[in-house]
Amino acid sequence: MRMAWKRIGRVLAAALLLLAGCDSATEPERPLRVVFVGNSLTTLHDMPAMVRAMSEAAGRGRPLEVRSVAWNGMSLRDHWEDSGTQLALTREGPWDVVFLQESALVSEQGQAYLREHVRLFAGKTSGRVALMMPWPPRPAREYFDDVHRAFRRVATETGATFVPAGEVWREAMRRDPALDLYDPGGGHPNGTGSHAAARAVL
Repeated sequence: MRMAWKRIGRVLAAALLLLAGCDSATEPERPLRVVFVGNSLTTLHDMPAMVRAMSEAAGRGRPLEVRSVAWNGMSLRDHWEDSGTQLALTREGPWDVVFLQESALVSEQGQAYLREHVRLFAGKTSGRVALMMPWPPRPAREYFDDVHRAFRRVATETGATFVPAGEVWREAMRRDPALDLYDPGGGHPNGTGSHAAARAVL
């Protein structure tokens, strides 16, 4: 993995750096509290833990407190109807940033569903809501543009912050065609792919 990241390090300079923008010199003691609401794209290789570890390695003045509310196969609709997710958002809050992870959706119906649930979650928190752009499965890599447009459009329309994890993937693979970020099944990330998604956050 280390050699792979040496090859694509320059790509990551174009990532969002969302959490860096949340640092506050006036509140060095209070942790920045973030929660990831997602599915297996989030849980595999524990991407939220990667975010925390990379933040610590970067030596940020403000500590990062990370919570993951993610289970395999969960959609945002499932999370909205799940009491465990609701308790995490309310009783364990407030959160500074709520990251929403959904599978790749591109149809108008899929965007309408995504728009509805981003707005529902935004109404549940006083913090910033961030929508993570996923990546299409390996057999559907030609749909990167469609996934990008769909998720950026929904983020713009709902006021959510757009996190271009899928774009970090695409640019890395464009620069190095031998680099593979998919697991053998072709839908989930391998360890390097999860690392790329985490770097889009930081």
